[in-house]
Amino acid sequence: MPDGGADAVTNQSHYLVWALALGALLDAVLGDPREWPHPVRAIGWLIAASETRLRAMIALVERRTNGLGTNVPMAIEPHPTPRCKDVPQLANLLIETRKNHSTPWEEGVGGVVSERTGSDATVATTASIAGKRFAAESPASDGVSPPPLTPLSQAGEFLGFASQNGRASARSANAERCAGVALAAIVVGATCLAVWLVLTVCDHFGPVASVLGRACLVYWGLAARSLGDEAARAVGAADLATARRELSMIVGRDTDSLEMPEICRASVETVAENCSDAVVAPIFWYLVSGPIGLWGFKAISTLDSMVGYRNARYRHFGWASARLDDLANLIPARLTWLLISAVSLPMGESAGAALGIGWRDGRKHPSPNAGWGEAAMAGALGIQLGGTSTYSGVTSEKPTLGVSIRSIDRAVVHRSIRLMKGVSALAVILASAIFLVRSAMFSPRSDSKPNPELRQVRKAAAGERNFAPDSLPAILHFQRDCRTGACETGGFRGYPLG
Repeated sequence: MPDGGADAVTNQSHYLVWALALGALLDAVLGDPREWPHPVRAIGWLIAASETRLRAMIALVERRTNGLGTNVPMAIEPHPTPRCKDVPQLANLLIETRKNHSTPWEEGVGGVVSERTGSDATVATTASIAGKRFAAESPASDGVSPPPLTPLSQAGEFLGFASQNGRASARSANAERCAGVALAAIVVGATCLAVWLVLTVCDHFGPVASVLGRACLVYWGLAARSLGDEAARAVGAADLATARRELSMIVGRDTDSLEMPEICRASVETVAENCSDAVVAPIFWYLVSGPIGLWGFKAISTLDSMVGYRNARYRHFGWASARLDDLANLIPARLTWLLISAVSLPMGESAGAALGIGWRDGRKHPSPNAGWGEAAMAGALGIQLGGTSTYSGVTSEKPTLGVSIRSIDRAVVHRSIRLMKGVSALAVILASAIFLVRSAMFSPRSDSKPNPELRQVRKAAAGERNFAPDSLPAILHFQRDCRTGACETGGFRGYPLG
């Protein structure tokens, strides 16, 4: 690799290390204050607006195809506004439990949304609890056809024509899936482009701005502090009614009739699953491709939280988002199992049980990813998770994870929070170490024993006057060889020789 390229890789790695450390520190100290804005709102608005536009264009093409013209009013179902529970800004996701969508997803469809996987934890993952309020700003369709010749409208035209495969309606399963793919491409692409623009602007103002810009993106992308605070707030409420209300902010199950042991179990499950979705996965994708990778993952997770439901509206439309989220979490979920096992021993928990039960029970969960963190947490704490839960009145029987050695109480919830924060710290340390190793591998090498004559050349080229006069012939000889292309520069580079 050329020296310039090596320098660029080295500097970039150093920026990423400092940004990760600073962003994780901000998350640990500040969390996501409820009154602060959060970028995930913009992602949520984009999802809602894009879905409405795509559905409108498909309906318009359907009417044209059926010969009804474009002047006939269209009954376009607006994007359902998630019920905002007024939990402004915790650090990451809890986008919307959306209890008006009830049917849990079946095995093999897994992913982030609790109503789809039958688990609550991922309702609080990758976007932000702030996302619970962005829908209040989401545009709703008023039945007026969108303006023509926009990227979204052209995508809608294509989706409408793609659906004409012998089916009577443009909202066939194939058309819905195509629309879902287009939605995912638009949202993830726009998010990554926006992050790239932010990084470009920050880099223009120098190294300090580069580090600070990346640190802010990391801070907004992590959720360890806010997730722990919300779980602790639920189990630490003064009365049962308050505890149920606080729990409903971070889980998708019905909480109106839960007793304290069930509230504690739901809190541990949320912490365990979000240990991957809100902590490990963002750091993993940051390690893979920096802030762009982190926020690409968060766009996918937000998509899954908004459209990844197996009901009449999203069964096909949300298919692409659900599958994409499953893929994005595939490695982080298993890393979470290993990290929980690793931090259990120094924190006084059972590392062996976390490793063994995580391996044994991690694949029992209906979601391909959610069970790994929950099983490892259950093994480390000596508790049993899973069992019966109710989602919008529909009972869901989930497999049990772990062995019940002790009952789940408030103390166990706080121990799970402590483990989750330990995983966060270990993940940051490991990611930083990998960045530094990569930086060392690509750093420019110089001769271990520089030629004394080259030292004199450097001094002369730099305009210094304290070089030995007897070295002048060697310097002139060196310059002559460089002009003819016959010199061996070794560690000498970057100095003009005239």
